Amino acid sequence: MMYRPKFLLLVVFLIFTLKPAASANYLFSDLVSQCRLPFQSGQLFCAGYLAGALEMHRLTRNRFPSAAVICAPVLKVEERKEILVEWAKAHPEHKDLTPPEGVMRAFSEKFPCP
Repeated sequence: MMYRPKFLLLVVFLIFTLKPAASANYLFSDLVSQCRLPFQSGQLFCAGYLAGALEMHRLTRNRFPSAAVICAPVLKVEERKEILVEWAKAHPEHKDLTPPEGVMRAFSEKFPCP
């Protein structure tokens, strides 16, 4: 069965934005706070979260190019963290987004697809 790119994008969006009950109160601002911590503490969570979110988008983009919203080069851990923290600082009105939505907005603004 052949899935349409927009359908897959919707599925990926729902997976990232539906929050399990245990994390119902975890917001984008919480993720940003983790990313601001020293490397040995919460930043490990931040690094893993960003790597997973960006890898999921890369895999979707490779399979369905028309669904791409982020066209980022390969980034180092520190670069990912810096992009997210700087975007959050510039957009405090988005602090209550879900973490996946905040990540997608930050990176799609920094690395939009043509």
